[in-house]
Amino acid sequence: MTPIQKDILTYIRSSGTKERPISGKDLKEHFGLNDTKRVREAVASLRRQGEPICSRRAGYFWPATREEALTALGFMTHDIAARIAARNGMQRGIDRYFALSLFDREVA
Repeated sequence: MTPIQKDILTYIRSSGTKERPISGKDLKEHFGLNDTKRVREAVASLRRQGEPICSRRAGYFWPATREEALTALGFMTHDIAARIAARNGMQRGIDRYFALSLFDREVA
């Protein structure tokens, strides 16, 4: 765990609740980071390390109960499924609009 990850984790654990989540912008400003991408990367890494950081549109929070954590996990799972469905649809569109047989391609 990097120092900034440790700081972000400590801050979210001590200050972020479901009712008062901490926005990525607030974390960026609090820790003097250049952009919120570094916050998202730190949170993603912490989650991969097993920290149950939850999020909602308004920001990040530490779950007060197992049920809060499971609800947040359910939203994350739904979001992943929606992204996979969108990705699959895009792939079908690419295949439909841009697939050319070897015979249709111009020889450069």
